[in-house]
Amino acid sequence: MIRIFREQKPDIVYAWGGFEASFCFLASPFSPGKFVNGSIRHGKVLFNSKHLWRLVILHLSKHVVANSQAGLRANRLRRGFVLYNGIDEKFIHNPSTQEKWELRQKMIRHYHGETVLVSVANLVPFKDYQTIIGALENLKDQGHSFRYYIIGDGPMRQAIQEQITRRGLAKDIEILGKITNVKDYLQLGDIFIHSSKGEGCSNAILEAMAAGLPVIASDTGGTREITGDRNGSLFEYQNEEQLVRALKKLMSDPEKRAVMGEVSFENIKRNFTIPTMVSNYYDIISQISR
Repeated sequence: MIRIFREQKPDIVYAWGGFEASFCFLASPFSPGKFVNGSIRHGKVLFNSKHLWRLVILHLSKHVVANSQAGLRANRLRRGFVLYNGIDEKFIHNPSTQEKWELRQKMIRHYHGETVLVSVANLVPFKDYQTIIGALENLKDQGHSFRYYIIGDGPMRQAIQEQITRRGLAKDIEILGKITNVKDYLQLGDIFIHSSKGEGCSNAILEAMAAGLPVIASDTGGTREITGDRNGSLFEYQNEEQLVRALKKLMSDPEKRAVMGEVSFENIKRNFTIPTMVSNYYDIISQISR
């Protein structure tokens, strides 16, 4: 890094990840340019050695960029820029009722008009599928019918599948794993569900909004910065009762889902496209360069 800095004489050294930021910070005295620490991508800090080291480097860095206000707060920073994520144009499409129906007939075996729920997240402990599955068992017991698709993979897959089977939901919930056609499942869905212990600016939520879906999500990290009551509902993390109420309200009201989905879609087009992100990035770099 020192050799590269001496040869290239950069005006800006921008490090995106925590690992990279450590090396760039240590090498920055040998660069004539300004070092930017852009390693905050989550709205939570785990107090382990890795996160504590990143915290120290962040506080020693003069210029910091996060992808949410929550990320700055979680790292105890009262300064810094926020650069929200932008969504790939291929995800930005709010399908018509006819398009949605045709996708369901093509992709869902024996579909009979059930509400279609979708989640996209790694199957790891802090992605709270346990609460979602508990809420869906409650709703099934009340007579609600649904198809719930879980997109993602990870170390918790077997435990989650066992919970699904144990609660008698094997015919209602399917773990799809890692797939290449995520946007198709978002576009055939009715409601997007996201429960997480902490988020910065969640790409999964933004992609769901880009497909015109209302979002029901845990009120953690930076989630409130991108979604809320106008296009869905926020619930207290691990509060199954609140999640049941939010799902019940939207599952029983297609018209409200459509209105909220349109709010989601317009929010993405206005604030979370890649051109918007690039423009904001230029603005941040320009301010730092002065």
